[in-house]
Amino acid sequence: MSASIVCLFFLLASGLTYAVPNEGVYFGTQNLILTDRNPIPTKCIYNTFQKMLQAMCANLNFNQLPPRLRKDTQILDFSGNRLRDLKNDTLSSFTSLSFIYFTDNFFTDIEDAAFVNLKKLEVLDLSKNALSDIPKNIFALPAIRIIYLSENKLGDNAMDPTPFADESTLQILDVSKNHLTKLPRLGILPYLKRLNVSRNLITNLKTEDIAAFCTLKVLDLSHNPIIFTDHCECQAINAWIVARNITMFPPKFNCTDEKRSDGLRTPWCTRQPVNELVSNETLKIYDNCKNVLKIQEQTVKARSTWILVVSCIAAFLMCLFIILYCIHRHNKKKKSVNIKRDLVINRADDGLLKGNNVTEPAE
Repeated sequence: MSASIVCLFFLLASGLTYAVPNEGVYFGTQNLILTDRNPIPTKCIYNTFQKMLQAMCANLNFNQLPPRLRKDTQILDFSGNRLRDLKNDTLSSFTSLSFIYFTDNFFTDIEDAAFVNLKKLEVLDLSKNALSDIPKNIFALPAIRIIYLSENKLGDNAMDPTPFADESTLQILDVSKNHLTKLPRLGILPYLKRLNVSRNLITNLKTEDIAAFCTLKVLDLSHNPIIFTDHCECQAINAWIVARNITMFPPKFNCTDEKRSDGLRTPWCTRQPVNELVSNETLKIYDNCKNVLKIQEQTVKARSTWILVVSCIAAFLMCLFIILYCIHRHNKKKKSVNIKRDLVINRADDGLLKGNNVTEPAE
């Protein structure tokens, strides 16, 4: 019997583990386990993605953030763990965070100020949790662009009007697979372009609900039990979607078979322009949204103009300083040359005087 076989027999008999180098096969007394060559990570792995520091902490069975998680982390993938709540101070020191992925945890509660210090946060993923409410201030974070909230337990109260919503930069909102019975009424969201409310419990819809999103491009309403009791409202929704160039799922609502509560078929609405089909309240909300958008664009433009003016002034002052400095250096150099020349002339004059004194005959 060879020496390697004797050693293997001894290891198995003693309950130890034997690893075959470079083969990824481990032998033990309990089972034969095949693994890859890289062991399953037990701590966060750091790397750089598009010049941003990324902490990969997914599927590590953590029930809290690691105490040594780097404070300068910009991308945090903490999906597939066991977090149950977020306190106000949990993330307060991670001010560099731009992307957070908390999908597939056990969240049931997030305190109101959990994200307020994250001024650079652009993407927040809280999907596949058990949240019945969320902090309303996440919609007003200064850099937020995308929020994923699908597959939670959010009801209509979680989507109540949000303070400062009209200042929001949110562009994409996914609240699919929740418990909503109506479209989110967060207030005016002037930059919202994609809204997914599919697979909820929405039963009714009005143009007023959509008008607050005046730049909306995609609206997913699929798999909702929407019923129109007002045939003209159904026509108005379809007309509004077409007029605002919104891609909707389903593409349009079938208004021809809608019936009133008394069982009689609702007559066709008179074909009218969309501005006459929708209510004055709808047009007012839409105009308010457009005005907010215009004001924000003007503010950004004015800020850019001031930055340009200040930059030009700073550049002018810098150039002026350089010119004055060059003039000063030139004058200083010229003065130094003049002084040296005067010294040379004075020395020459002194030499002549001494020469004259030596050659002058005695009387």
